[in-house]
Amino acid sequence: MLPGAGKTEEMDPLSPGSHHPVSISADEELPYLQVFTPLLFTSTITAIQPEVETGQEPVLQRHAISVASSPPGLFVATIDMTVNTKTLSIAELVVPRLDPSAISELGPFLEEVLRGGGNSALTRNVGVVTWAMGEWVRKATRRARFWHAVTSELGNAEQLFQCAKAMRQKTRRKRDRGQYDEDGEEYTDGGPDKAHPSKADIVSLMGRTCLDLDLSGVAGNDDNEALIARIQWRVEFDWTGEARNKIGLLLRAPVRWHASDDKGSLAWLPDMFDKLLRDQKDPLEAVKTIVSLMIADGQP
Repeated sequence: MLPGAGKTEEMDPLSPGSHHPVSISADEELPYLQVFTPLLFTSTITAIQPEVETGQEPVLQRHAISVASSPPGLFVATIDMTVNTKTLSIAELVVPRLDPSAISELGPFLEEVLRGGGNSALTRNVGVVTWAMGEWVRKATRRARFWHAVTSELGNAEQLFQCAKAMRQKTRRKRDRGQYDEDGEEYTDGGPDKAHPSKADIVSLMGRTCLDLDLSGVAGNDDNEALIARIQWRVEFDWTGEARNKIGLLLRAPVRWHASDDKGSLAWLPDMFDKLLRDQKDPLEAVKTIVSLMIADGQP
């Protein structure tokens, strides 16, 4: 008889639990799923009766889905989805209502998904549609906070001068220390002393894609020609519905500046702005850097 034969194997009380999924109800699952999206979904389901009576149960179901942001007020949309319950496929998908602030950026992408756009993976893909909506809300909310910060901190001549002075002092301190701070990608509002934007401020700025900073009169420009720094920020999507920011800066300078710009400084400043963003510089800090250079020198 082999050693140990006939003995009952005892379970180790410290052994890890099962790796199999835990069985929970849909109501229990919902809070976990909501962690991954800034949107809330509610729906009503109705059966579509066939035009010709066949004596069989309806095959098609209409799902009327209402989409809203969390917190509410930033985004709303509705989705109408017709499902074939026999084949478990989506027979029709439309977005009859889309928040006006999202139409210019999110609208074209949703049109491509709804009509197919030559990609079978996109055709009537409700998962891609809802993911793109959530992505736009995330990016547009961050962008709205950025617009508010720019107008709050760089909205007039005095603030522009103070910005240039602070940036020069910051650069001088870093040079004296012989080291540089590293800034993350996420936007910061400048510290606890800065006023946070209200919900009304964010709602009004959600769909904004550009902002002009008038530097005339604070950068050594005494004539009537405008000196404008235009900040552009658009939200774009790849084929999976993942959103990415496209941020740039354009300069409109007086003719005499271009005539005396032998070193190409005017063309170099937008490139420098792009480089700051590629180096993970905060967008607001990148704007302040360019503004301080314009104001500090007063000429190209």
